This record gives sequence, C-alpha cells and structure tokens, in this order.
Amino acid sequence: WVDDTRALVRRLEALCPPCEDDGSDKAQIRRDILRLMDFPLHLNNYDKAAPVEQAQAFDSVSAIYRSEARAKALAWLDGPAPKPGVLELVKVYNLGYFIRTSARTVAVDVKWEGTAEEAAAIADKVSIFFLSHPHKDHYSESMVRALAQKNVHAILPKNILPQLMWKNKHVIFEDHFRPIDINGIRTVIQTGYQKNVPNNAYILEMDGWRILLPGESGQYKRLYEFSDMEAPHLILVPTWNK
Repeated sequence: WVDDTRALVRRLEALCPPCEDDGSDKAQIRRDILRLMDFPLHLNNYDKAAPVEQAQAFDSVSAIYRSEARAKALAWLDGPAPKPGVLELVKVYNLGYFIRTSARTVAVDVKWEGTAEEAAAIADKVSIFFLSHPHKDHYSESMVRALAQKNVHAILPKNILPQLMWKNKHVIFEDHFRPIDINGIRTVIQTGYQKNVPNNAYILEMDGWRILLPGESGQYKRLYEFSDMEAPHLILVPTWNK
C-alpha cells in the first residue's frame, strides 16, 4: 500500500500541479494530494519495535521518492535557464534545493545520493553551495568532493571534510548582519545551533530576489531578528519547524 500510494500521488500531481495556496478548491486538492504522500513517508522507521515489513516498505518507497527527485533535478539543470526576473527551484531531498535565475544556479543543503559522475556534472553548473548545518541529510561527501574539484564557492558553518581544502571554501561561524558579497550574492549570515550542531541561517540577495534560508535552527528567538529586516520574497523552511 505504501508504494501504491506513492504511484497514486504521482498521477494526481500530474493532474494538479503546484499552485498558489489561495484557499481555492484547486489549492485544497493540492494540499490533500501532498497529505496522501506525507503519511507513508512518515511511518515510524526509527521505532525499533516496528515490524520488519514496515521498515522495509519505508526504505523502499523513500528510495524511489528520492530517486525520482534526483532525476527531475538533473533534467531541469540540463534544461534552459529561467528568463530574466524569474526564479525557479527544485527540491532534491529534505531541505536540499537547487535555485536558478537567468544568471546563476545555487545549491542549498544538497545531499546527493546519485553517482559521483552526476555530482561532478552538477558542480559544473553550480556557482555556489550553502550548507546550513553539517548533518549528513544536508550534504554528501560526493557532492562536497565535486565542489572542491571544481573550486566552487561553498559557505559552511563548520569545516566538513577538513582534508579537502580549496580556495573558495568559506567556513563562517560569526554573524554578518551587514551583507557580505560572496561570488556576486549579497549574503546576511546569522549563526545558531540545532541542539549542539552549528547552524547558519542565511539571507541571499541575488538578481532581484531575497531568499531566507533558516536551515534547521532551533534558536527560534534568534530567527525573530530577521523580522526587523526587509521581508524576503521566498523562505525555504522545514515543515516541522515551530
């Protein structure tokens, strides 16, 4: 039933693509479709007492789900860039996104589970990589190695894979509320933590867009400081965040 649900949702998504959540019937249908997918993806696979069949079903359907997302991202990255003034994004995994304008492609918290060859091809297209915090569901060694090989700008809250050193590896663990320029992107940085793990929250100003990336910061009162700043056009926020 888990895989049947995934297949059903894929068919329904094609009939009802993403739309503005304006309270219309169309938007409500889209919400309901996403809830259908949400349920099997949140089986308690961390429960050691869960039946083996349940854990296997979760592993199987989530692997297919992520594989489909990777294929979609690769095809999209190989396609034409957005027109000037347009911003497009694809979600790869968890908080992992590729964001594109007519001028650049930004990777955020991308855990790439595909091949090293695919990671290398992606690094050729990405101008900058932002990592919110060094949990393994937000980056992968293959992606970081590919970025290092291509000397892509990488902004990190902690020195991940310290054996990999390259010119454009920026480990930043202090606040920068006055924007700093990183490869053409005006960047505001707020430091913080998810429990005891360093977590940087970022505001990116690029090509007419302001994007807030809070990562998975657990210091909610610190995040409120962003409300004193100019409002972003887009916030990429984890759905579980309070």
